[in-house]
Amino acid sequence: GLPGAWARLLAGLPYWYRALDIVALAHARRKPWEEVARRHFLVERRLELDWIRERIEGLPVAGHWQATARIGLREELYRQQRRLADALLATGERDPDEAFARWAEERTSRLEHFARVLIDMKASPAIDHATLSVAVQELHKIA
Repeated sequence: GLPGAWARLLAGLPYWYRALDIVALAHARRKPWEEVARRHFLVERRLELDWIRERIEGLPVAGHWQATARIGLREELYRQQRRLADALLATGERDPDEAFARWAEERTSRLEHFARVLIDMKASPAIDHATLSVAVQELHKIA
C-alpha cells in the first residue's frame, strides 16, 4: 500500500550496504562500479552467499551479545564477498563469467569442499550461529 517511490526505496535497502562495498572497491581498483558490481553479485550467486546471508539474518537474537555476534558474522560475510569480488577483478578478465572460471580453476578443491559444506548445512534441520560461522570461515579459506 505504499506509494511507488517509497516501495522502491524500501525494496532496495538490502542492496545499499553492499553498494558501499562496491563503490569502495571500484575506487580502490579504479574500475567502473558496474564492472565491480557484476563480479560482486556473480560471486554471491555462484557461491550461494545470499542463502548464507538469509540464514544469518534469521538467527534468533535474545540479547545484546547475540545481536552483536550476528552483526559480526554478517560483517565477515560481507568482507569475504568483497575479497572474492576483488579476486575476480585481479584476474584481468573482462567477462565476469570468464573471470570466475579462471579464478575457480586455481581453487577447485576448496570450492568443491565449500559446495559439500553448503549441501550438508542445507540438509541440517537446524542452522545456528556456529554452523554459519563455519560457512563464513570456509569462504575465508577460499578467498
